[in-house]
Amino acid sequence: KSETKRFFAPKGLTNRRGYDKVNIYAALCLSEEENGGGQNLKRRYFMKKVLSAIISGILVIVLLSSCSVRKYLFGNSGFTNGFAVRSQLRSDGSYEDLGTLPENSASPEWILAQWNSGPCLWDDRVDTGDPNVLTDGKVKTVTYDPVQDSVSLRLNAAGYYDGAPAGEDAWPHLLLENTSSSDFFDDSPLSAGKYVVSGDLRLADFKPDCVGEGVSAAEFLIFLYVRATDGPGFVWFGMRIFDSRGLQPTNWQHDIASGCMIYALSTVDSMGGRTNALRLKTTKEWTHFEVDLTPHIKKLVNQINESGIFGRQITADDLCFTGTNIGWEIHGSFDCTMEIKNYKLARYPS
Repeated sequence: KSETKRFFAPKGLTNRRGYDKVNIYAALCLSEEENGGGQNLKRRYFMKKVLSAIISGILVIVLLSSCSVRKYLFGNSGFTNGFAVRSQLRSDGSYEDLGTLPENSASPEWILAQWNSGPCLWDDRVDTGDPNVLTDGKVKTVTYDPVQDSVSLRLNAAGYYDGAPAGEDAWPHLLLENTSSSDFFDDSPLSAGKYVVSGDLRLADFKPDCVGEGVSAAEFLIFLYVRATDGPGFVWFGMRIFDSRGLQPTNWQHDIASGCMIYALSTVDSMGGRTNALRLKTTKEWTHFEVDLTPHIKKLVNQINESGIFGRQITADDLCFTGTNIGWEIHGSFDCTMEIKNYKLARYPS
């Protein structure tokens, strides 16, 4: 034991950090020599290296497999490509894209939609000196945060109604929209897998209706566009994320603005549980929601067939998603701001 021994590491153990490996190798040699098994050390060392490489390869294959089976139906959930600014709807139902936020954004996949909303975000924009802010200075303000990859939607409906009670014929909107014009939506039927919608939200500001007469409701909604794959048929498939009137039930109703039917999940179902539902309270904390749409798609199909609105019986095989929007619709003089990030719709194999 008092004898000094010199050890020479096998080729491959010497590098810039080789001294650590050599010392470990030497210690193992002493241990093996004391146990009478020094000749097997090199073989054991390299078998350990091979086994480690195999395990690493398996992990890579598993990760790649999980990515390949999941498909996102719209891209750029971090909004890094910017936004196209869409005009208000014209009397004939047409519109056009006027510019981008930030200006000169290349190929934005998301659209800023401002249906029936007074001043135009683009034509009436006010220079704030911040390239990530677009505002008409009165009703609508959109702010992109490149640090958090989030977007803030402020709709000050008090500037729209200008002290008058809200009616039912038209109301201001401020929405993010993504449609089948992107490369992500496909014609796969709603039976093609499990669809999961998810995201993170934060109610940054909420000022109640300052008039208090007429229709009074501030709603933050998600709509998925559901179309028939063969023949006519369209339904707004909605999620009631926030409502100034409190928790809202599931509903099936005619949309007077578009002439189409709406099937909207309850607030509790939309947020994945009662305790997760957004309340009339601003916060600095993000609220995450994640909802499996599979059982709700079945209910949607039943509603379509029971109502007969398509003029034929259908199944989930006959429907597909072709777009989405998320944002504010307000009746009454509310001033509200919601922040959004990580909004996704994913399809997994069933």
